[in-house]
Amino acid sequence: LRSKSDSADGNVPFSSIGGLFDNIDKSATVEFMGMRDAIQETLGTDARLLLKVFPKLETLFSKDNMKRSSGKSTSSSNSDPTSIESSGVSSSGKQKDTKLRMMFALHFFFRTLSSRSKRPLVLFVDDLQWVDGLSMELIQSILTDDTISNLFFFGGYRSNEVGEDHILTKSLQDIKEKRDEKELEGYLCIELKDLPQEAVGQFIADSLRLSYDEALPLTNAIFTKTFGNPFFTRQALEHLVRKNALYYDNITFRWDWNLQEKELKELISDDLLELVKAKIKHLDPKLQEVMMTAACTRTTFDAETILVLLHPKFLRQSQALFGAKPSEEEYEEEKMSLIDLLNQAVVEGLLIQPQVIKRRKSVRYSIGAVQSNEATGEEYAFAHDKIQETARSLICDGDEFEFLERVGNILQQRAQCPLFGEDWMFFTACEHLNRVSVQYKTIPGEKEEETKADSLEKEKQSRLATLNLRAAELSIDVLAFPAALDFCEHGIEYLPTDDEELWSEKYKDTALNLFSIAAQAKYGVGDNIAAERYCNYVIGQRK
Repeated sequence: LRSKSDSADGNVPFSSIGGLFDNIDKSATVEFMGMRDAIQETLGTDARLLLKVFPKLETLFSKDNMKRSSGKSTSSSNSDPTSIESSGVSSSGKQKDTKLRMMFALHFFFRTLSSRSKRPLVLFVDDLQWVDGLSMELIQSILTDDTISNLFFFGGYRSNEVGEDHILTKSLQDIKEKRDEKELEGYLCIELKDLPQEAVGQFIADSLRLSYDEALPLTNAIFTKTFGNPFFTRQALEHLVRKNALYYDNITFRWDWNLQEKELKELISDDLLELVKAKIKHLDPKLQEVMMTAACTRTTFDAETILVLLHPKFLRQSQALFGAKPSEEEYEEEKMSLIDLLNQAVVEGLLIQPQVIKRRKSVRYSIGAVQSNEATGEEYAFAHDKIQETARSLICDGDEFEFLERVGNILQQRAQCPLFGEDWMFFTACEHLNRVSVQYKTIPGEKEEETKADSLEKEKQSRLATLNLRAAELSIDVLAFPAALDFCEHGIEYLPTDDEELWSEKYKDTALNLFSIAAQAKYGVGDNIAAERYCNYVIGQRK
């Protein structure tokens, strides 16, 4: 099972491990089905908590399956395990209880998988330099449990992005100390260094079907710039091909170049990201737009979501809403055109296609009717996070916030669709729209109050407050207190500053929920004084 942390998912709880079950094969699914009864027998209704982290397990722990379970819970509480009451100060204990239940459910789930599986359970989480707090807490819990066997965990991270105060550094130290206390074997750290010049030379020689000595001038030029970084070594090689400095000679039937080593070096930029940028700029303009749009979503994305972001007119069709909308033929034509572009990016090495995934029921538009059928959806991922970073940097500075606002608004609408909406869309929409809002409020030379009134109408502010409330609800639901607090604080900023207007019929429900979740989040992070301040403010208004 593998997953990957995403720099764009910093506020998304359990995002680092949330993809572990996205691409499991059929044999693993059948094996997991055999463990379902044991898991439900122990967890009871709390098994539904697993779906909050791993929605792809819905077939294992659906509501129908839960109805056939014993109905018990790991907690004595009679409340729904997937909800947290907003009851002020008294909710603190319930939050702690819910978090314990969540962590116990996840911990027991992995213990069951490892102990009952016919094969060793192997977990790989990449890019741990961006790990979220709850994922790291669960990983630490699993790796310090001496009752778990038959499990192998390995993770990857960039050491140059992890300092002494990083959550990963602290967690690794805690894991080592706890494993030492239990006399368990320690973990092994393997430093993957850049390739030495000899290895780079062998890679280039093999790629061009030349001898090591023949490729030596090219090797020296590239190694001087890339210092053995495998990703940038490949980009530099491709860059020389695009510049026609490195070419295939149809007369001698071999790769060749006619420049001196010094001239080859001059063609390779000192800023290695410029190599990636040059590659993307070399593409068809339509594909460039696709890459920039996809870069504003997440590392892994599906073609249909990108289609809607590029052509909002298809948003209503995707949601199966009637009214003025394009024809089915136009929809299919645009979608196939997009897939052709994405596949071209795969050929260029910019994207990879993990697999053609089987989506849950997909609603397709048909003239005069809505047809529901099982359809296949195409899923793609950036081949490297530097490619995503570079693609996003191509958005012109003057158009960046307009671009992000458009993407954020469309993602918000798509997130609300029951058939196609996913939680990450709420989080990403919040990230973009909050950033745009902050930019508009801090335009140099203008007063904040005037800028806010001019750039964000009250209706827009109300929608932003509601969007942040939804993201806060999703975060508090899985006990991600810092993230929930951040969304609440943003949401409260969008509410009217006048108390009379704030607690009017139009805003009172949103305001009450935002302040209540903010109080819960403050309790969750241990700031009881601030939590009581939120509670007292709300109570004072209700009087």
